[in-house]
Amino acid sequence: MVTKPIVESIGIDHNKVVDPYYDTKYYAAVKNLIDNVTPSTWQATIDENIDNLKIIFDNEFPVRNVAYGWKDPRNVYLLPFWRMLFPKARILTVERRINPNPTRMGTEGINFSKDTDNEDFRELFYSHYDDFRFQFEEFDNVHKVNDLLSFLNFENITQAELKAVLKDTKFQYSKIGAA
Repeated sequence: MVTKPIVESIGIDHNKVVDPYYDTKYYAAVKNLIDNVTPSTWQATIDENIDNLKIIFDNEFPVRNVAYGWKDPRNVYLLPFWRMLFPKARILTVERRINPNPTRMGTEGINFSKDTDNEDFRELFYSHYDDFRFQFEEFDNVHKVNDLLSFLNFENITQAELKAVLKDTKFQYSKIGAA
């Protein structure tokens, strides 16, 4: 709901970006468009859409001053826009190689599974400047998890605590290609 009007204002067809069966060359065209948007254009896009954005954000996030993130990776190509809109935001990317055991996969999952090795796709979705990047497959590595927790200003945990959390959350090791 938020992404479509923003990208349409700069000439991107979001439906094509998220369509796993559309020509993959479109990823390069979108990346080129994004890379050439000036800060003043992003600001004009914000100014033109701010009333609608406020309504959407007020409905989505009635509680203020809480951390927020989104799971849908199709929004990340708009990171330059989000950084201008939220200049104090800290950007964390959880990158996943490929899901060896997909279930109930929507179009974004099909898209990311199908094109994960496509250079233009990776350039569009993973070449952004984040503040911290975490590999999904390392959720069972206490040292890597503690790096993530430190970035989030949380206390570190022990191997036993991590094991208990993974058990309690029913972490699916098959999702990272482990038994």
